[in-house]
Amino acid sequence: MLRALAAELAKLRRSRVPLWTVIVVALWPISSIASLAATTGSLRDIGWEQFVRIGPQTMTSWYGVVLSGYVASFMFGREYSEGTARNMLALPVRREYFVISKLIVLIVWVFALGTLSAVVNTAYGAILGLDGFAWRYALTSLRESLLVATILVATLPLVGWIAVVGRGYLAPMLFSGVAFMSGVLMLQAGWERWYPWAMPYAVTGLLWLPGDTSSSLGASSWAILAALFVAGVAALVAHIDLADSLE
Repeated sequence: MLRALAAELAKLRRSRVPLWTVIVVALWPISSIASLAATTGSLRDIGWEQFVRIGPQTMTSWYGVVLSGYVASFMFGREYSEGTARNMLALPVRREYFVISKLIVLIVWVFALGTLSAVVNTAYGAILGLDGFAWRYALTSLRESLLVATILVATLPLVGWIAVVGRGYLAPMLFSGVAFMSGVLMLQAGWERWYPWAMPYAVTGLLWLPGDTSSSLGASSWAILAALFVAGVAALVAHIDLADSLE
């Protein structure tokens, strides 16, 4: 198990994909800041309490869903796109170890991006010299970012399974795009507490608007997310265990 995890980390160190995801998270708030400046006329009128929501709210938007979907696609689809799946599955190692090691790296990666999003957004606020700073606002941004990351992580084993079945990046990326659009539709229908890809909106609200505490996630929402995560992991393990060793 530890060797499988070490192998995943070694492959990650040789890739530029982690760097590109960091760049996206670090620079994406600039577009939202520019949009906010254009609509309000002056960022000085925006307080810290409102500004720090940019981190979790942009994660809730398509960038968070599609970016995390791309990370999952990369972790599970790269073996097929790079032609290494045949060698990996032929190794004398329990195949579920490959799934578990990839999931560990995937979860740490997504949570690291969520943390980075909150830190970067706080840094932008400091650079802009906004008034009314308090650490509780930065901590709220971090808490909501990690909560959104948790919801996203619950959906990613399914994306990984689609990457394995589709043997590459295309199918899971298409799925991630459709998942985001369907999440918006479910939000408009008032089903954000029941549909995993709309659940982040119950945490953050729509971009630049306050969250709706009346639609906060309850026990049933977390049960749905847990069931989705378990089902996705089970599907991944079953597919890898039953795959032809010469695939």
